[in-house]
Amino acid sequence: MARFECPVNDPQGGSKAQGMVEFALILPVLLLVVMGIVEFGRMLLIYASVATASREAVRYGSAAGSTPAGTRRYLDCAGMRDAARRMGSLAGIQDADIIIQYDHGPGTLAFASCPASSPDDITGGVDRVVVQVSAVYAPIVPLVPVPTFTIASQSARTVIKNIQVGGNTATPGGGGGAGASSTPTAIQNPTATATPETSPPTATATTIAPLSTLTPTSTPAPPPEEPLFEAINWTKNGNKCQNISFSWSPDATWLSYPGYSPAQYQVYKNGVSQGLIDPQDPNATTWNTGISLNNNATVTLAAQAVFSGGLGSEILSKTYQCDKGNLVEQ
Repeated sequence: MARFECPVNDPQGGSKAQGMVEFALILPVLLLVVMGIVEFGRMLLIYASVATASREAVRYGSAAGSTPAGTRRYLDCAGMRDAARRMGSLAGIQDADIIIQYDHGPGTLAFASCPASSPDDITGGVDRVVVQVSAVYAPIVPLVPVPTFTIASQSARTVIKNIQVGGNTATPGGGGGAGASSTPTAIQNPTATATPETSPPTATATTIAPLSTLTPTSTPAPPPEEPLFEAINWTKNGNKCQNISFSWSPDATWLSYPGYSPAQYQVYKNGVSQGLIDPQDPNATTWNTGISLNNNATVTLAAQAVFSGGLGSEILSKTYQCDKGNLVEQ
């Protein structure tokens, strides 16, 4: 006799199969979230390394003192780069990722790069060492929708050349200098002692000479104001602006600074130095830029007076656009 058996459902086996299907569906999303968290953490790590590297480099370069080889810290390009590489090792910082320059303070353009060709032009207490560090971030997981981009950080600190420790002793008739204060201290304490008439009277006196302590303090003077804009001239050729010349004159406040007549003028085109030109006249100077602009093209022209001793004025900067043969200030 034939036997027939009805299949028996296995509830436990069905639950396991359903769980495996659900896990297979959620696994790609879960892995993508985990990889996204990892990539975001890498991005923050590279950003922190770049920012720390630029700060450490300017901290090294702005400190007073010299290296064992006798190089001043603000001129030690290798030392600043080594400090940046050391702090940015996690981001893979190399020498090509480090730019070291010098400027005359906030709002001014860089006037030299490290190594400086004229170290004496860098004024302590006024000029700054500026370090820019950059690194390229690229995701390690192609599935994460994050593009490749550059992370950059720039830090600047004022150069310190000398630090005076202690005070000076002022002599009668000596000058204290600007910002100096002198506080003389005198102590005189005579003491007399008399003995009975049987012996001659005696007296003793103790005198301490006046002391004078001189503690000079000084605040660096700000750079002079920018040159005074005079005129912009050009030749109209159809829709083009050609033979552009930029003119300026000295500022009246320069009279309060040593060396009223500037030694030279530093000129810039779109933020890039175009070299030095000599003052052509005590009242006005013209820079024949030789620039020609097509229609709708723009250019930024700037000039800065450079006095003896490396002191520089603020930047005179103007931006123009060629509008059908006419220069229009932006």
